Amino acid sequence: MSLPVLSCGIEDYIYLRPVETAYAEDISRGRIIIPDNSGNIYFRSYTIFYRIYISDFSFPSVTTASERQTINPALASHYSTLEPYTTNDKVSPNAIGSVFNNLHYYPLYLTLDRSNEIALYQLLGNQAYGGIPSADSPAGIGSTVHLDFTSPSNEPFMKLDHDPALSTFYLFRPGDFTSRPDRFFKNTNGTNQITDSSIISSMVNADVELNTANNLGITTKYTYVSMYILASGIDSNYTVIYSRPKHIGIFRLPSISSP
Repeated sequence: MSLPVLSCGIEDYIYLRPVETAYAEDISRGRIIIPDNSGNIYFRSYTIFYRIYISDFSFPSVTTASERQTINPALASHYSTLEPYTTNDKVSPNAIGSVFNNLHYYPLYLTLDRSNEIALYQLLGNQAYGGIPSADSPAGIGSTVHLDFTSPSNEPFMKLDHDPALSTFYLFRPGDFTSRPDRFFKNTNGTNQITDSSIISSMVNADVELNTANNLGITTKYTYVSMYILASGIDSNYTVIYSRPKHIGIFRLPSISSP
């Protein structure tokens, strides 16, 4: 099946089938069902964009506008900015990446050995990775991607139903800036930790949003990550394109001590 191009009435643009089923089961577990992009010559992989938000509060779930506002005003603002794109198939596929970039959302990476990064396109792309079938193969289509933030002793991880080994892929922050205290997704308090607003810059913890409503009287801070998944590809001009994004959910990072 091929779904390469649709017309929006003004210009032709390439259509990538978006992820329709992705959701947070609760504050610490997410599920994604891989759609069918087989036969689409422009499809390359799936991309997850994320941003981390510092908060004074711990919530058992995050589903309402008031909860997003209480957690961090920027989370509420960014969610409202992105929400229209999650329901509109007629947004230019070349423009969506700029929207995430302008909000300082970053692509998710993974690691199997806790040191070497794996790009998500290697695991959820149109090519097999090791013994893992491609995302557009019969084994990949309809498969479930599991996100897990539950463990009090291990960093958050991803598992793939179509991975015969059911490997544990730990979530990894990008390597193009310095991540404090490290590249894992975990909540840590103190100097040079993920909740240290004073170190956030374009070079350090660039994926973390400080809290403008920060209460200095609250010393224990929390962190949440908001995640979106999109099908991605390359058009005939070798430009990266994206499908309509799907919000996976907002998850609270577990508090795990740094070594």
